[in-house]
Amino acid sequence: MLAPPADEEPEVALVRWGILMHPSGDMHLAGLRADREAKGRISTALVRIDAAAGEAETRSGRRYRLVGEPDDDIAFEVAVIAWGYVNAVVTYPISAEEARLRLEEPPSPFMN
Repeated sequence: MLAPPADEEPEVALVRWGILMHPSGDMHLAGLRADREAKGRISTALVRIDAAAGEAETRSGRRYRLVGEPDDDIAFEVAVIAWGYVNAVVTYPISAEEARLRLEEPPSPFMN
């Protein structure tokens, strides 16, 4: 099931969350919704993250509140359910700090 558009659901709180790097270079949040018991969620690509403040924003414009500590195992399980095993295994977890640094890097002049 697809998530509602960001203008209908502008903020989502995630617990047991993690960040997954896709081979495309996009980074996605994955975790469990804080407001719905055991309901997994995977975001569109991240555009900003501040783990210390517990905040992130995605390409869709949705804001995420990051509650508690990251949990890479749950993030991967959510990805398997959302994307299927074959697509999820090509991702790998990265730290919030690594994601922040990657998002702040200026684009390479050699990349399209």
